Amino acid sequence: MAVIEAIETVYLEADAVSVTFSGIPSTYEHLQLRMSGHTNYGSRSGWTTLNGDSSNYMLHRMSGGSTSVAGWSYAGLSYIIGPYLTGTNASAAEYAPSIVDILDYANTNKNTTLMYTTYTQGGPDVFFGSAMWDNTAAITSITYTEGAGGSYVITRGSEFTLYGLNSS
Repeated sequence: MAVIEAIETVYLEADAVSVTFSGIPSTYEHLQLRMSGHTNYGSRSGWTTLNGDSSNYMLHRMSGGSTSVAGWSYAGLSYIIGPYLTGTNASAAEYAPSIVDILDYANTNKNTTLMYTTYTQGGPDVFFGSAMWDNTAAITSITYTEGAGGSYVITRGSEFTLYGLNSS
């Protein structure tokens, strides 16, 4: 039987540029990050980094909306593009739900892979992505940053919860 345990929840009482989970224990098989977020920027893209590393990421993603589909692939990135937050082109009351699975995060014999699903109201679009961190270090921290830079932020009321998963 699978066991899922909440490690930490961050609920933003004020706007923030980023959210970091640090000191992640290596006692689980996988991690899952669940987000419900909003930004004050229209593009809605966020950046995810692992262990503070600003290099060595590869990404595939695809999106589908009511009238179009698209796909992208990237290599040599400084961060993982996504998941997404609902932006200013949606109402302030709408928060984008996202789920990120981080597989075998403590296994130092292979690179770390991630999968995410997210929905943005502004499109509306559904995004599916997979990423690889070209590093064999165990993950001890995850940082999610509002991707537009400048004065843009993750807005108050956004919530992030990190879970640990074990199969027994």
